[in-house]
Amino acid sequence: MSISFPHFLTEINQECFEFKNKKIEFITFPATFSLEVVSPSYLEIKELEKTFYSLYNKLFYLFNYLNYQVKFTAFSEIDETKLKSYLNFLYFNPFLWKDKQLGLIINQWQLNEKITLRRGTLQLLNIDKKEEDVRSDILILKKALSNLGWEKLGITSPQIKKTLSQSDKREKTNDTKKSQEKTEKVINEPKKKDIPVNQKIPITNQLSANKKQLKAKKNSLNQEIINQWEEKKLIELGIHTRFSTLDGISSPIEYIKVAQEKGYSTLGITDHYNVQAFPEFWQFHSSNLKLVYGCEMEMLEDKLPPYVFNHSSKSREFLNQNIEDLTYCIFDLETTGFFSEYNEIIEIGYVIWKKGEILKEKAYLVCPEKEITTEVLKSWYTDIDPKKLKKEKKIKQILPEIRQDWKNCVLVAHNARNFDFTFVNKVWKEVFREDLPHPVIDTLPLAWIILPERRSYSLEKLSRSTGKGKIQQTHRALDDSKLLTDLFIKLLKSLQEQEIKQWKEVENLINHQYFPNRGYKVKVLAKNQAGLNNLYQLITLSHTDNLFKVPCVFRSDLEKNRQNLLIGAVGSREGEIFSLFSAFNNSSDRQKAIKFYDYIEINSPSSFRHLWLNGRMGETELKKITTKIIETAKLLNVPAIVNHNVHYLQPEQKIIKQIIVANEGMNGARHSLYNEATLDGKEDRFDNLPDQHLRSRKEIIEDWKFLQDADLMEEIIFTNPQRIVNQTEDIVIFDEQIQYPDFSENEKKLVQVYQKKAQELFGDNLPQPVKQRIEREWKIIRENYLSIYWLAYQIVQKTHQDGFIVGSRGSVGSSFIAYLLDITDLNPLSPYYFCQNCKYFEPYQTDQKVFSCYDINEFPNCQQCKDQLTLEGHNLPFETFFGWKGEKTPDIDLNFSGEYQKVAHDYVRELLGEKYVYRIGTINKLSQQTAEIFLREYKKLKKELNPKFNLYANGDDEKLLEQLKGIKRTTGQHPGGLLIIPQNIDIHNYTPLNYPADNRQAEWKTTHFEYSFLAKIFLKLDILGHDEPTVLQKLYELTKVNPTTVSFHDEKIMEVFTQADTLGIPEFGTDFVKRNFLKSLKPTKFSQLVQISGFSHGTDVWTQNQQSHYKEGMKLEELISCREDIWTFLVSWGVDNKIAFLASEYIRKGKWTSLKTEIKKAIREKLGLSDESIVGIIKNLTNKQKNLTNKIGQELSRLEESSLINLLQKLNEMLDELENKK
Repeated sequence: MSISFPHFLTEINQECFEFKNKKIEFITFPATFSLEVVSPSYLEIKELEKTFYSLYNKLFYLFNYLNYQVKFTAFSEIDETKLKSYLNFLYFNPFLWKDKQLGLIINQWQLNEKITLRRGTLQLLNIDKKEEDVRSDILILKKALSNLGWEKLGITSPQIKKTLSQSDKREKTNDTKKSQEKTEKVINEPKKKDIPVNQKIPITNQLSANKKQLKAKKNSLNQEIINQWEEKKLIELGIHTRFSTLDGISSPIEYIKVAQEKGYSTLGITDHYNVQAFPEFWQFHSSNLKLVYGCEMEMLEDKLPPYVFNHSSKSREFLNQNIEDLTYCIFDLETTGFFSEYNEIIEIGYVIWKKGEILKEKAYLVCPEKEITTEVLKSWYTDIDPKKLKKEKKIKQILPEIRQDWKNCVLVAHNARNFDFTFVNKVWKEVFREDLPHPVIDTLPLAWIILPERRSYSLEKLSRSTGKGKIQQTHRALDDSKLLTDLFIKLLKSLQEQEIKQWKEVENLINHQYFPNRGYKVKVLAKNQAGLNNLYQLITLSHTDNLFKVPCVFRSDLEKNRQNLLIGAVGSREGEIFSLFSAFNNSSDRQKAIKFYDYIEINSPSSFRHLWLNGRMGETELKKITTKIIETAKLLNVPAIVNHNVHYLQPEQKIIKQIIVANEGMNGARHSLYNEATLDGKEDRFDNLPDQHLRSRKEIIEDWKFLQDADLMEEIIFTNPQRIVNQTEDIVIFDEQIQYPDFSENEKKLVQVYQKKAQELFGDNLPQPVKQRIEREWKIIRENYLSIYWLAYQIVQKTHQDGFIVGSRGSVGSSFIAYLLDITDLNPLSPYYFCQNCKYFEPYQTDQKVFSCYDINEFPNCQQCKDQLTLEGHNLPFETFFGWKGEKTPDIDLNFSGEYQKVAHDYVRELLGEKYVYRIGTINKLSQQTAEIFLREYKKLKKELNPKFNLYANGDDEKLLEQLKGIKRTTGQHPGGLLIIPQNIDIHNYTPLNYPADNRQAEWKTTHFEYSFLAKIFLKLDILGHDEPTVLQKLYELTKVNPTTVSFHDEKIMEVFTQADTLGIPEFGTDFVKRNFLKSLKPTKFSQLVQISGFSHGTDVWTQNQQSHYKEGMKLEELISCREDIWTFLVSWGVDNKIAFLASEYIRKGKWTSLKTEIKKAIREKLGLSDESIVGIIKNLTNKQKNLTNKIGQELSRLEESSLINLLQKLNEMLDELENKK
């Protein structure tokens, strides 16, 4: 009988086992699965450590190959201190154990004063092997040890002795016969009487405890233990929200509420690729629920996967050979599943090709060792007859023929490294007891290099580029091998055109900035505030420099930043650890991978239900993988934690996930579960999708019962997750202290500009109202807002110099200094007369409420010089822009011509520097209309796949649409908003950055968070592009009439707006405005046009609201059309100016309706205000059910300022309390 063993064992030097000329004398097999190492000389503890370290290190591959567990059991009378030292050594060096169970038998006898015999026994355990199955294994082990220099082998197990004797007689080689003679000699040699082989030697308490620990039985799960777990809080470190693009469903506030109801103490936020849920979690966080902030990211290796691999020192020569001189075997497999560790080959086909000539084509059907399961048969994807397979040869019978055909060939396969190679290498090793010896070319990474920027690299899509028309894979091994041959020839032709003659030269074509491949999913958690900054930097990196098909980070990026981070292996198929354990890989590779991570996620079997229900892998195999991962991680002291890949809250929300999976994402991208849900577009398997809801305690325990080990369950469900949480600190997402850029050096310049303009308008002696307004505004501006005013001024000046028109909009119009700086063309002072000749100034006096100077058509002559007076002022309170004391963060909106907007943006970047100004990012979510399309497409697809599907089976469509709305679809950017960052601020303390819509060609980076969350921290400058400035600019060029000189008192201008048949006026050209306002209201004043603009913007401001009041007889001037109306109405009724401001600010925020009835009642009773006052002022104004009455205004005018402030403070406190409870 010939003996084959792994070739690498022959290279092991026996010197590894020599210490001061003390050699290991011989090795015996005292029991069926034992190997005994005996040395005639005393080995010190350190030498013993080295001995067994070397034994493990050098024979590890052998143990792995034989699929043994290795166990040592300890008995000894050696010095207790040295024994303790050795046990500690084992404890702190778990890499010695690999994935084996470890114990050690050490027997020591004092033969005389000079000689001590130490006997060590390695027990090789494998519960799956029977005694008769180890025959070939022992022969291999015997031969391997002989090659190591241990010629004296003793076999003391009678059965193994008999087995070896029978086997040895069949061996023909002289070397084997010599080995047999030596073995028989040792076996027949009588034992020395002074060696008490079977004597039990007393052991210490320490060692006894260690032995018991190693041999401890599983603690069976029972109801008593389950009841004890009721008191333990749950932890889920894998939450995905609706910010996971077209994947997650539930919102942050929903997670916070339901998690506490289900008994969770901690949630880990780990959306796919982004952290955009952080602000909402922070906004609604509760003291009863700890939040761990993190992200699920895509980790790439720092280099592309090799296009050539598996080349040993001998086969490496082919890299230097001419490409054309090599013989290639292009092969393909059909298998029972994706996972080489558990699935089997059912067909192998190949084409042997050289120099343009096909030398051979061959295909073999293969009879699998295991019965093909029902689930696999239901998902059968090939036209191979499963029944026919039973009559075919097994792989071990076929491989010798294949080996002969493949001799001297370079193998070629598509995605070889992750699929074909692992299957072939596994069976090759089983049959020939060695690794596949052929170098392999993987056409997938080769295509990445030669054909970059392809949208798809599937064999079918790439084969279409070979010029043979539409091609479809048949899922037959030989047919697909032919497809791959055509593709391979095309790739070779491309190499030839680039003068590449050797395979090693292909390396020169690699673009190291292009990574089309998918990596492994990892979880990255922030341990502390510094870790949050590190996390944000990684998010920025992944969404900018490393934005490939998806945002990515390299392994080296994680290594550089991991000091304040925790790196976890994702437990799904996309995770590195599951991939390694589900495919045929060496244990050393698996353990090396595990040691990279701070913790290992293990997904519950129900998270993989689609795999076994669709026949990809059996449920039993999945549980085996899971168990093996847990055991290996435990031996390496890397915490394994349960994970349920949560994407929504309740089981019934699975239908929403099905709808999302059924629809295309951006650019036609399909969801990763689409093929599982539709069986590659052939069958309705949506019900097989994994359960991704937030589990209850009962569900979690049920998920993990298969372990049948209560201690282990407690460890992975409760203990280990808490170990991870304990490493994280409480983190602040937003410190809402505003950060102001320092532009103090420009203060004098700004003062000079506005003073000069004021003197041009009013003369050297400024009127008192003008002087007071300037002083009041400047006091606030100089404190914090110099930067925003200076920037706006610079941009406006630049625009005017370039000959373009610029205007402002919004509340900046209420700033008189902005008017003096030409930032706005609105004069916000109360209406006044002034003389352009002598600078005479006179406030406009009237008993009636005046909204704007444009409403007044009285122009008396100047009392001093008799020239006709000019009327100015729109009565806009400064507090609208800054608040009463400057507490509001202002933003300036500037309207530019669309043709000039880019120039204005670039100018700001030039002024500030690229690192200190960013476009404001937006998050585009599913709208009502898009949600309806998604639901419709889902039903359509279900009907196509299953004609019996009931289109109305899902019940209430409105409820489905409501849950679909708000799910993130993509990102974007504000039309013109720029965020201003002070130079002393690290932006990554507040937000990551990204390109809008993941477009690497975008000129600007945007904030990762929306402005609503950054508004209290940074200043914003809106530089908007509009058609109106462009139109005005063109009219100016045509007519030579400057639009700023046109009088708003011209009646013909009002006619243009009020005539319903006028076309082309922005905001006034829609049917809604014409029908509801212009025809019915018949406006005659400028202020009424402003009111109409207010009515026509926003939800239900006019319809079923102010329209009803108008029909009841109220005048247009009495209606509330915008927030400023609230304030000005209160002031006109005699309410103190500050009280009116505070009331209007609170009213417009609409907080009253959020409060509970009893809280409203408490406020009324506490402050002694009538229902009419509170409800009328706040509720009626907020909801606009009826207009404010004069009586309410009179009551407010009697209210002291302090009382109203108390009222507003109380409202805010109670609202905050209510939101926290939510």
